[in-house]
Amino acid sequence: MQTMNANNEMAWIHSGFHSLVEKIEQLDLSIKSSKALVKDDFLRQWILNSKSSKPIEEFIRIETQILSTGSFRMAIIRLESYGRFDEHYDFASRKLLRFAMGNIMAEVLANHGYAAETVDFGSDHIVALISSPALEDDMVQAIGAMEDVRVQVRQWLKLEVHAAVSSVLDVEENLPIIYTQLYELTLMKFINDEDRVFTSEDLERYERGKDSDLDEALLKQVIHSVQLKNEKALEGYFDELTLHMQELSYEECKLQLTHIIYSIMKSFKNQTTFHGMKSIHSFLEQFATLGEVKSWIYQEMLLIIDRHRKKNVSSRKEEVAAEMIEYVRNHLHNPMLSVDDIAAHVSMSVNYARQIFKDHFHCSLSDFITNQRIEHAIKLLTTTDWTVADITEQSGFQTKSTFFSTFKRATGMTPNQYRMEKT
Repeated sequence: MQTMNANNEMAWIHSGFHSLVEKIEQLDLSIKSSKALVKDDFLRQWILNSKSSKPIEEFIRIETQILSTGSFRMAIIRLESYGRFDEHYDFASRKLLRFAMGNIMAEVLANHGYAAETVDFGSDHIVALISSPALEDDMVQAIGAMEDVRVQVRQWLKLEVHAAVSSVLDVEENLPIIYTQLYELTLMKFINDEDRVFTSEDLERYERGKDSDLDEALLKQVIHSVQLKNEKALEGYFDELTLHMQELSYEECKLQLTHIIYSIMKSFKNQTTFHGMKSIHSFLEQFATLGEVKSWIYQEMLLIIDRHRKKNVSSRKEEVAAEMIEYVRNHLHNPMLSVDDIAAHVSMSVNYARQIFKDHFHCSLSDFITNQRIEHAIKLLTTTDWTVADITEQSGFQTKSTFFSTFKRATGMTPNQYRMEKT
């Protein structure tokens, strides 16, 4: 009986011991996990704050090897076509893949003899801080290591990434500026389609300071070429319109491309794909290079030309004439309504729009607008007690004197005389 009790006590002791060991191991894992989170947070703060915090710097010296040589480099890998990546994977998968990217980056750099710490910035890129000798002679090796990172990410994760690496840095550097510059450098492939690791030396080429406005006159010529179904003219004007874009910054380039796409879609009433500028801006994230975007825009314009060609010419003319009348009636109150506006609405040149209208209604488009204004004014004079000034405005006449002279020429009476006689 005593032996059984002793055995039970030993079993209980062993059980309690194993339970204690498990708790200690769990606590140890928890501490390590918390320590990793603290390290990531401190590294992120160090990168994003212009003034180095002494406690953070001290932590990094003790807990990492980044400052073991006194000098370090910063490197960034950025996912190509982040829009596709964001669309293809859910939040958890995206986070897991970025975690894997960071691990691959650290391991590859270690294989090349570099101690490195990686930080996930939660969107499309990973930052690495790399211990480095205080010599720029090491740059070739650093570029080779980052190129290997790209190769390994592609091989293991089937993801394309672009990379940039800084020159040798010290703790006094303004890291937020370096970080911003490196991120911008990873966007260079979109502009110039160069498939390589970019360095700080490329900044001079990137920051040319030659951002220029989009040539609106050329954009109108592009749209006009589509309207006339002139593919040869379209190709020439479109190449000329986009030629300067290789000199732009990434954001300015995207802004101008967004404007071009919006203008084309609006001109040809083809806005079902997008819901405003923001939708187009996000859509551009799917493309890896400027060349890809230009090719897509050009093909879309060719499709518009093809669709217009397939329409029956005579029925199209009737449809356009009806559209012009409807547009005039809906915008009659606008004193700035012009033949140019109407032609743009039906996606035609001004001269062609005038010709179609005259062929169908045997009067000019300008005369039709004037006649519609007079008819509207007559209706308001005989059915309301509005003042002549109000009727002038509602009928779309720019001034009261213009209304009086136009009305008298059409009816032989002034507006007040007409109202008194007809009511």
